[in-house]
Amino acid sequence: SWRRVLLRLDAVRHDLRDLRSAVGGSTGMVVCTAEISHFAGDRQWHLIGHYRVGLARACDWRVASLRFDLTAERGDRGLVGSSFPR
Repeated sequence: SWRRVLLRLDAVRHDLRDLRSAVGGSTGMVVCTAEISHFAGDRQWHLIGHYRVGLARACDWRVASLRFDLTAERGDRGLVGSSFPR
């Protein structure tokens, strides 16, 4: 469902900071602070939170899970309609 939402936007920017990683065997985890900005015309919606990216290794490392924990937001949530849960 996010694909439809993103196609309606002019731009999306992810600013990732404070990346921390841990690896054990064939699994890993990356946690980072993120600010995500969505733009459409003169409308903007900004999210601040943390990504948790689970990794799995077979031959190459792959993303096995992705979670975003929202801590703050500002701007126009209507930019993405009802696709983003509270």
